[in-house]
Amino acid sequence: MKALCRLGVLLVTLTYGPFLDAQSIPFDSSIEVQLFEPALGPHAFLTVDGAAVVGKREFRLSLLLTYLTNPLTVYLVDNNQQITTTRASVVESMLGGLLYGAYVIARGMQVGVVVPLVLAMNGEGLDPNTAMPTTGLSVRGISDVRLEFAYRLYESGAISIAAIPALTLPTSTSLGSPDQWLGDNVPTLRPRVAAEWQHKSGKLAAAANLGVLLRKPRELYSSQVGS
Repeated sequence: MKALCRLGVLLVTLTYGPFLDAQSIPFDSSIEVQLFEPALGPHAFLTVDGAAVVGKREFRLSLLLTYLTNPLTVYLVDNNQQITTTRASVVESMLGGLLYGAYVIARGMQVGVVVPLVLAMNGEGLDPNTAMPTTGLSVRGISDVRLEFAYRLYESGAISIAAIPALTLPTSTSLGSPDQWLGDNVPTLRPRVAAEWQHKSGKLAAAANLGVLLRKPRELYSSQVGS
């Protein structure tokens, strides 16, 4: 019998049995459950950055609330990798907030910050040795703060291109509970390039991003979460 663990869109398989040495079970909880990352700037498309920056001497501050249901669950599966039953609803619900702002420091240059807030994260918890529920999980705190710098590289007619180097800092801190599933414990790098097209009327626009996520690999049972 095996156990299957799902973190958002992530599938993690676990081989479990009494023959396993508890010290050898890979279990790293320095993984952020909140995966939604809002794009900054005046022409942001939810999670896709535009190439425009905010106006000169303009500061923008926003607060976005998010709610997740069952973002982290461990299942039992048979030898055919078919789910048979739920083993542990590790995180059953999460109410979060994203406080973010952006400011132009020079022509075509913008700095931004995103502070992810965990207002309430509740579930059954998880015993790393047995993959069974614990007495419960109740977490409130702050996830990893994201800092980014946007520089408009090119602008001609309807097309503009910007470079957006970004990083996260290991600021995840829990208030009165274990620091589990809040974020990484080392910085991560998230550089990307944003290209934007805007119709001359200003009523129609499109954008695309190309980037990479560089972070320390994390092993959760038999799966790895990495770059």
